[in-house]
Amino acid sequence: MACPRCNSTQVTAGKKGFGIGKAAIGGILLGPVGLLAGFIGSKNMEFACLTCKERWNSSSNTNTAEWLQKQTESARNIVNKYMGKDLTEALVAGSALVAIADGVIDQAEREKLIDYFRTSQEMRGININEVDSRFNYFVQRIQSDRILGKAEALRAVGKLASKQDAARLVVRLCCAIGFADGEFAPVEKQVVEEICREVHLDSREFIF
Repeated sequence: MACPRCNSTQVTAGKKGFGIGKAAIGGILLGPVGLLAGFIGSKNMEFACLTCKERWNSSSNTNTAEWLQKQTESARNIVNKYMGKDLTEALVAGSALVAIADGVIDQAEREKLIDYFRTSQEMRGININEVDSRFNYFVQRIQSDRILGKAEALRAVGKLASKQDAARLVVRLCCAIGFADGEFAPVEKQVVEEICREVHLDSREFIF
């Protein structure tokens, strides 16, 4: 993905409707696996170049639309390759860590996770009730004992450390969860940075 005006690859994105500047404020950089959790394939995507400040949307640019389609296929291929309990647990555990980062579970964050599993073709084989149950489990563990609960969730994410493509998929979902309410808060970015360290990825690949 490159800016149609200056060709910079420092491009960020968010859903249209969050208000002027939200795409840039969100701090989600586009990368190898693209966006997830209701962002990928969305007809209401807004893009912003961090270099020249150019803005455009997915419906007004053919190259952007093609890029979104390729990212959808890429994500599907990765999930098909690594599908299993470890990937599902990592996706849910990482999402729980970000959702509880500020001490409050926003309904938009929970819905973003559930919608991802419900609407994504690659996740059709996953039981939504089980996803919700495991999300509640990790959240409750973190709330009852922040240190031990967080460590348990990070261990679940860390199982993908040797599977970098799958790990990137998890980090992308975590970014989308953080941005679910329209703002990627600093405390949520900090948690994503911790998740990146757990799976040996550079957080600068995903957030700024």
